[in-house]
Amino acid sequence: MDVMEPSQTGAINRGCAEIERISERKSERNHERKSQRKSQRKSQKKSQRKSERKSERKSRKKSLKKSLKKSLRKSQRKIRKKSLKKSLRKSQRKSQKKSQRKSSTQTVQKSSQTCLNRL
Repeated sequence: MDVMEPSQTGAINRGCAEIERISERKSERNHERKSQRKSQRKSQKKSQRKSERKSERKSRKKSLKKSLKKSLRKSQRKIRKKSLKKSLRKSQRKSQKKSQRKSSTQTVQKSSQTCLNRL
């Protein structure tokens, strides 16, 4: 075994210290990259959840709008049907009254004619 000179031991120590610093820097960079990837994944998940919620809200709004339109059409149809029935009944009553008047005038005319014939 050779005895090392002080300059050699100093060089070896410096080399070891340099290797330690390099490995520390490497581990720090790895740690930094890892934390960056983690935060990136986290923000990506967050934005994905946000967009999912947005699309859910949009679809709910759309379906609500659709159902409201449907119910509106239904109620309008009902109202039209009701008004049509009402107007039909009104016209029927009118025609019935007219026919009654006509028949009553005919009856009056007949009776008056009969009276005239008797005289």
